[in-house]
Amino acid sequence: MFQKVESSGCGFEERIILRANWTVTDIDLKSPNGYREAYFRLHGYRSGAMNDRGLEMDMAVPVVKKWWMDEDGNTLAATMSFYIPADVQSNPPASTDEQLRVEQWDDATIYIRAYGGGRHDPEHLKQFELLKTALAKQNLTPYPYMKMTAGFTRPGYGRQRREVILVDNADMV
Repeated sequence: MFQKVESSGCGFEERIILRANWTVTDIDLKSPNGYREAYFRLHGYRSGAMNDRGLEMDMAVPVVKKWWMDEDGNTLAATMSFYIPADVQSNPPASTDEQLRVEQWDDATIYIRAYGGGRHDPEHLKQFELLKTALAKQNLTPYPYMKMTAGFTRPGYGRQRREVILVDNADMV
């Protein structure tokens, strides 16, 4: 799902997120349980309970969250996504839940900064600023209206691996 790109930058990694199918659901940002509810909808699809074939699929990490912002940096909307495993990429089951959809994401250049915290960690938002600073030193311009994270470990289970992600501006315009 990712292809590493050779880059000379310090403080970030450059990758291509390869064209693939993802299961996507909106996060209700007004609900105190919005993130949890989104996760369990995605889990229902993956477990077979919410797809038209009843097909159980292996969990594929990372879990990707996207936030869309306005010009002032205020969050307008958010989604949570699971990568659809390789064995059903070419023909994924349809969702039976109207709040879930299968989306095909095109190739995109992304910039990543790894850290060991969660979205409630005070350092979380700082990681985006550190990533932007590292990119600016290399004259790279990320798309200003979207932020992403990738989670590779289950919350509360040992050391956490998270990545903050910004998409190259050229891939979004």
